[in-house]
Amino acid sequence: MKSKPKTFTVLPLVALGAFSVLAALALPALMYSVALPYRSPIAGTFGGALAVLLLLALESMPRTQTPAQIGLPADDLIARSCYSLTVAVMICDPQGLIVWVNEAFTEMTGYTVLEVRGQKPGYLLRGTDTDPVTVSEINRHIDNKTPFIGEILNYQKDGKPLWVRLDIKQVRSAGGEVEALIATQTDITDRKIYEIERERQLSEALAAADMDPLTGLLNHRAFHNHLRSQHVLAKQTGQRLAVLLVDLDNFKFFNDTLGHKVGDQVLHQVADTLSSASMGFGFDYIARFGGDEFAMLAPLSGTVNSEAIQPRDISALFDHLGYRPSGYDRPIPISVSVGIAVFPDDGTLINDVLAAASQRLVRAKFGAPETIVSDDVRLSMNNNREGFSMLDALVTAVDNKDRYTRRHSENVMEYAIKIADALNLEESTKTLLSIAALLHDVGKIGVPDRILRKPGALSLDELEAVKQHPQMGAVIVGAVPGFERAVDAIMYHHERWDGKGYPAGIAGEDIPLLARIMAVADGFSAMTTDRPYRKGMSIDDAYDILTAGAGKQWDPKIVDCFVTRSHVAAR
Repeated sequence: MKSKPKTFTVLPLVALGAFSVLAALALPALMYSVALPYRSPIAGTFGGALAVLLLLALESMPRTQTPAQIGLPADDLIARSCYSLTVAVMICDPQGLIVWVNEAFTEMTGYTVLEVRGQKPGYLLRGTDTDPVTVSEINRHIDNKTPFIGEILNYQKDGKPLWVRLDIKQVRSAGGEVEALIATQTDITDRKIYEIERERQLSEALAAADMDPLTGLLNHRAFHNHLRSQHVLAKQTGQRLAVLLVDLDNFKFFNDTLGHKVGDQVLHQVADTLSSASMGFGFDYIARFGGDEFAMLAPLSGTVNSEAIQPRDISALFDHLGYRPSGYDRPIPISVSVGIAVFPDDGTLINDVLAAASQRLVRAKFGAPETIVSDDVRLSMNNNREGFSMLDALVTAVDNKDRYTRRHSENVMEYAIKIADALNLEESTKTLLSIAALLHDVGKIGVPDRILRKPGALSLDELEAVKQHPQMGAVIVGAVPGFERAVDAIMYHHERWDGKGYPAGIAGEDIPLLARIMAVADGFSAMTTDRPYRKGMSIDDAYDILTAGAGKQWDPKIVDCFVTRSHVAAR
């Protein structure tokens, strides 16, 4: 008796064979769609449908992904290649959500398919140093279903930075519809680290080439480069441009008396002060322009204009700034002179503007506007009195030793002429007084530098050396023909009304009139003018001291003329 056919054993084999055929047809369609730039005949409508079915099947793949476990035929070259690629691969659905990653992706990032499934590729780009613009660009390409290629900072699961080259392509059906996205990541961390370090070194080298090593500001060359570029920009935009030059007063004093190390520290203080004020004044660039000179640029627009930036405002930054050397009981004041010029007000060529700022700096250095009067006197003396230029050159030489003498002499001349006007003296006498005032400290040419620049109290021997300067000045001026009448004023301008002065110790009206006038003018200037080691006192305080000393140190009539006339002029 024949047995019935066992059909229940055949049906499972048929079903298994059908699934194998289905997978065999779908997987090549998917892989060819991914790998080829143009559509393969295999990847038609039917193939696309099979590819989608395979993608859905892949969603249930286990954590450990081997070709056999995910149902890929072991003899399919494309399937095995995709899984075993050393390049990290992500396969995403049409909305850009990850459905599968290969083993290289897991090894590179530390994430398995279960951890990233349902996320966009940007899920990993969450570090604080990742460029948000690039992340937005990636998401835009995914949403718009367009290709993307770029380099970006990625992050591993443990937070370690990972630079990758990310390449996202679309897999399309025969009808052009996006069926999937495939993204590859290549580890370029080593190359990016090298490039970043090289860029850092290059940036540091360029910065060092533009930087003054002592102060950290721009150097002279870099400032000129910015000056030229800002000048071009100002011409194009119609904007005005302010150029400021700032010179440290008495820097030679700090260097020569206290040493170059102290000089460097003072330069640091000046640089820090200017840098701190840069925001409020609108300075775009600050540079160390020379040894003790600084330069700044400020575009003038909006609330910032030439009237808003004044030399006195810059100088005021240093009103309470000083350097206190070791062993000194008080700080030595730090002060600056400032010159400002504006494009195009002071010239259309930038070199003309810079020259204008430099000229104003020089005038400020020597006490403008007082120097306008003294310049006229000097010009007149040079034209009419042979030998004056030589004597004036000696005054300049003294000033180079002690950056105080020239401005002090000009102030003494101005104050002495005020007194002469109040006393109604003749023009010839006022001319003689002007000459004597400008030359009265010429004898300091013979005083040693260490004494002239000493910031502290002088010893008795040092004081005696200083007291020799009136006599030495009288000898120098008296040796030049035509200046004999100025000798007495120079010789006796340190005598006192009570007879306790020097060099002769004479008193009262025995002191020549011009010398008595110069004594008041000299005392007032000495009290109110800044010295390298101290700030000058206020004018009112100086008037009080003059009044208190009238009849003792100074001729009371001359003090009264000077103080009264000055108060009247101030009203």
